[in-house]
Amino acid sequence: LISAQIIPETHPRRFEIQSAPSHAASVHMDAIRGLAAVTVLTMHWRTLLFQDFINLPHPGILLKIVYFLTSLGHQAVMVFFVLSGYLVGGSVLRQVREDRWSWKSYLFVRTTRLYTVLIPALLLGWIWDASGVHLFGTATVYGGHGQVVATYATPERLTLKVLAGNYLFLQNILVPTFGSNGPLWSLANEFWYYIAFPFLVLAFHKRLPVIGRIACAAAVALICRFTGTSISLYFLVWLMGAALALLPALPLNSVLAQYTAHALAIAAVVSALIFYRYYEAGFVLPDFVLAVAETLLLYAILHYSRSSGPSAYIWTARALAKSSYTLYVVHLPLLMFLAAALAQERWQPSGMQVWFALGLLCLILAYAQIVYWCFEARTDQIRKRLRPLLGGNGRPGSPARIQ
Repeated sequence: LISAQIIPETHPRRFEIQSAPSHAASVHMDAIRGLAAVTVLTMHWRTLLFQDFINLPHPGILLKIVYFLTSLGHQAVMVFFVLSGYLVGGSVLRQVREDRWSWKSYLFVRTTRLYTVLIPALLLGWIWDASGVHLFGTATVYGGHGQVVATYATPERLTLKVLAGNYLFLQNILVPTFGSNGPLWSLANEFWYYIAFPFLVLAFHKRLPVIGRIACAAAVALICRFTGTSISLYFLVWLMGAALALLPALPLNSVLAQYTAHALAIAAVVSALIFYRYYEAGFVLPDFVLAVAETLLLYAILHYSRSSGPSAYIWTARALAKSSYTLYVVHLPLLMFLAAALAQERWQPSGMQVWFALGLLCLILAYAQIVYWCFEARTDQIRKRLRPLLGGNGRPGSPARIQ
């Protein structure tokens, strides 16, 4: 994409890129990532299986809390964007800063990360959707009858054109999401952010020749033009996470000050979620408010976390985070199939139906874990097999050239 000789550095660095997070911070970030994936799942689970809140006869405080917590799937995606911005964007900043940048290595790592899960997810989604439409017809959730999760007819999206578009991360740009798998929308955002961000960084890289910087800036503009307003707008949310890698820690030396920073950040996130509840003019402003609050929380976690928590918490956080991507992209087609088979009319949240639905929730979690072990857990093995095809080791390039 761009290969240009770096101009030798003659000025001292004005800022430092933050190093990888501490063990404690990493555990807490894993917990957030895993919880976000489960939140998306529970929103779809509750929406497909249970009546809307307005149709509940006399909901108590517990039901109100449950319905509120299981309505935050969209907000959870904003959390993913901020986390991705920090993890991926921070890595890009470090590689460019240390003159280790290589497009070949970067694209290899990012595409293998995405496709190792996306390819089986598309195949499994097609199997569940095609089977569900064939067995249960479009008079069920597959017909798109006004529910939040399934507002469109699934068969219209089970075409080779839509499949190819989702494989190329063109969903919501040139094609809709494939089949019933609505969560695939955010993968297009992520992919194009992965492409745009290095160009953006290189456009401001003073050691790159002017013509190269202009070309990088033009590439960012073209990507934003191609992907459209919505994807480009939410790139700002992703950039908030990347900015965390540039922010130094404030000198909060006392334990009380550090706990206060955590408390204020958590309060900001809670306030942002409440703002969602009462703001009725669209998602954009609440999304950005939440993104700012989430960035503040991650900042506090990164710089002021001292304890990883008990071993059970660490194990759960790690386990949920490892399979969060798989859970996110494979759960909905199976959930749609089960809803079409078992819940022709959505249930009232009471009695045995709740326990039965919880059993289905555990089934989907187990299914996602199996898919994870079959594919995502083998990402490193797949990279090892594919790396020779690059004509090199697939690792960051030499320190003398931006490749």
